[in-house]
Amino acid sequence: PSNVVLGANGLEGAKLIDFGVARGSTHSQIVTQAGMIVGTPGYMAPEQARGEVDVDARADVYALGCLLFRCLAGRPAFTGKDGGGDGVAMLVRVAQGAADLLSEVRPDLPEAVATAVQALMAPAPDDRPAHGLAASALLRIALESTPRDSGTHPALTGAEQRLVTIVAGTLRDVDVWNDETVREGRPG
Repeated sequence: PSNVVLGANGLEGAKLIDFGVARGSTHSQIVTQAGMIVGTPGYMAPEQARGEVDVDARADVYALGCLLFRCLAGRPAFTGKDGGGDGVAMLVRVAQGAADLLSEVRPDLPEAVATAVQALMAPAPDDRPAHGLAASALLRIALESTPRDSGTHPALTGAEQRLVTIVAGTLRDVDVWNDETVREGRPG
């Protein structure tokens, strides 16, 4: 979640700023050794957590499902019924595909939305959409079948951060307000 930045357009302008583990579609460059676990445990697909060699775009679809789960539930999918977040225990739950059910955490969500997110998080790769476009289509169908209300919506998780840039400096021995080029709007 910290690698997704929302711009002025909100969700419509979301940008992924860090791909973490990325590789080309030809798999010609080996980034890691076979069987090595790479990724953020709460967002990696079960096949990644098990260290399988054949990991494809469906692992990214799974990660998207985990991200959406967190946005909608306000907490990660693998906290466990007792709320425990032990790293090894979480990795075992991920490897087993034992995510919490979104419909149990947020029973107020429209069924189509909860079902779509759970489809993205299917434990078996063959049960997930094949790639991002298929995942997008599934989510679009779920959202279009969901009635919209006109009420205000709370923050996605209550922990969003706004990116702010501040440029500070000093001008020495320059009287900007008396400079004709600045007053007339010409570049100076």
